[in-house]
Amino acid sequence: MANKLEWKKLLSNKRLKSTNDTNSKPDNGTQKYGIRNDFESDYGRVIYSPAIRRMHDKTQVFPLSDDDNIHTRLTHSQEVMSIGYTFAIKLINEIYNNENENIVEEEFNFLKNENECLRATLLRTVPMILQSVCLFHDIGNTPFGHFGEDTISNYFKELLENNKQLPELKRLKIEESQELDFTQYDGNAQGLRVLTKLQILDNVYGLNLTSAVLGTYIKYPNTETRDKSGDKIGNKKHGVFYSEHKYFQQIMDNCGLKDGETYFRHPLCYLMEAADTIAYRTMDVEDGFNKGLYKFDHILQVVKKDNDDDEFLKKVNEIEYESSSEKTKMVRLRIFLIDYLVTKAFDIFKDNYNSIMNGQYQKELLDDDILNIEDKLGNICKNKIYDSDEVNSLEVTGYSVIKGLLDFYIAAIINKKNGLERKAYNLISKSIINTAILEKVTSVEPSINDKIDISKFDFEGFQGLDDYYKLRIIVDYISGMTDKYALMHYQKISGQRI
Repeated sequence: MANKLEWKKLLSNKRLKSTNDTNSKPDNGTQKYGIRNDFESDYGRVIYSPAIRRMHDKTQVFPLSDDDNIHTRLTHSQEVMSIGYTFAIKLINEIYNNENENIVEEEFNFLKNENECLRATLLRTVPMILQSVCLFHDIGNTPFGHFGEDTISNYFKELLENNKQLPELKRLKIEESQELDFTQYDGNAQGLRVLTKLQILDNVYGLNLTSAVLGTYIKYPNTETRDKSGDKIGNKKHGVFYSEHKYFQQIMDNCGLKDGETYFRHPLCYLMEAADTIAYRTMDVEDGFNKGLYKFDHILQVVKKDNDDDEFLKKVNEIEYESSSEKTKMVRLRIFLIDYLVTKAFDIFKDNYNSIMNGQYQKELLDDDILNIEDKLGNICKNKIYDSDEVNSLEVTGYSVIKGLLDFYIAAIINKKNGLERKAYNLISKSIINTAILEKVTSVEPSINDKIDISKFDFEGFQGLDDYYKLRIIVDYISGMTDKYALMHYQKISGQRI
């Protein structure tokens, strides 16, 4: 039986905004930007974006930390990118492994061109896609990490529930399908918006990345469904905001990730997700150790418990009994664990390749690791790091900051209290406001997207937005803040700081 997914479409270099050059070339990832191909161009677009720069001051685990050795979202993403590159090279080697019946070279023959051999083209395609996606996989994260996401979701659940009790004239005018963007707010969906809209110049195409890169990024390919049972991995979270529905459909169509009303995960997404999990599990454990939250022996006890893999235990014991400092042992254990988890995750990818290519595999790759090493590392994080006094104290600070910012901007922009609407307008990034205005204009007449001078957008255009896009502006602005900027901005608008 043929696979539902085809690499010819999965590696699509089609962009949301087509150009004459792109349309005149085969869809094979070889269109050049100078000496670069489409996917190499994507990497450049991403790495120079302001949203990537802001990740240097966004929380990984420890909010507002002054310790330069503790990970930020940017340093974490660089480590994920390194692991993603390793996965890409493993996949290319597998394509040329004659012993493998599933991953065959013929599937990638469409990439052949007169200037390069297939292997050379693959080396400039798959690694670039995975490196780019791994670099920006957290680009939509709020200040204060996942706790920030929960704060936004819970805030709007209460706000919109109370809204239903108000007289009709005073209610927010927002559709039920739009409410999910706020009550089930998720950084992955926000990231798609950042990439496709908020890095605005003079149109609403954002960085205008290739469909292969955007398709790989979308961890939860759905528009409205959240499957809390976890039976379908693509529905575990609210994956795509209402504002990006059109782009989502275009990406899914270009990559062949749609069958009727059913959407599939991009196969490379599983590898990106595994790279992310491996990086944050191992490095969070090391950060906790460096913070003094537990001893090296505690980590050893956890990874060795109920473990009957002789080869694994032999390596761990060698590290345990070497004559080195605990810090050196921690680094060597982390290196070993990354190597183990990368090998295991890719073996699972290979073993389930046909299931993945038919859209039937519904788990994270490392869920099938019989030694449960990732899960054991997760338990250390949960029991020793996430519940620590330092993290909880700073998360409470984050809650107060985000709630305070939401209170102020909703009162000013939605409720227009105390004449603050114009002042709020002046405080918010105009690129965010221009995006919302342009979205509204082009939703009425899509063809005029490239004929609008956004420099003419003004306060009146902002006032004319409906409630959904006004809320979008507020959340776009707050979610894009760094931890320290959010704290400083909250202190200023609340009168605690001049």
